[in-house]
Amino acid sequence: MYYIPGYVSQGQTREEAIENIKDAIAICLQVRAELTPHCRDSPSGSCSVTIASAVPVLSGREVVCVFESLGWKFARQSASHIILVKEGETATLSVPDHREVAKGTLRSLIRTAGLTVSLFLRSDRGGA
Repeated sequence: MYYIPGYVSQGQTREEAIENIKDAIAICLQVRAELTPHCRDSPSGSCSVTIASAVPVLSGREVVCVFESLGWKFARQSASHIILVKEGETATLSVPDHREVAKGTLRSLIRTAGLTVSLFLRSDRGGA
């Protein structure tokens, strides 16, 4: 078994495992080229790519609507925060009632709700 950071390869033989690694490297380079055309023009020649679900910029009310579509219910409002609860969940969500919820805050709320960003995004588009 051979690996590169973030990738583990297996094969019936050493050569097959190495070929699988080469394929993975080629795919990573292709994705990098497609997602970051500005990297080719980078003076240092270096560039990083994060292939993670981007957290959208949403208002507190929009965040509440998405969580409500996932079964969370309005419990109360405490100052500038909307408190959501869900039957069977011990956690509560405290959503700031701001024009824009900070991305780190939204990511934390998504995690506290036991969701992934991609599931939250699908719900935001009415897909859940």
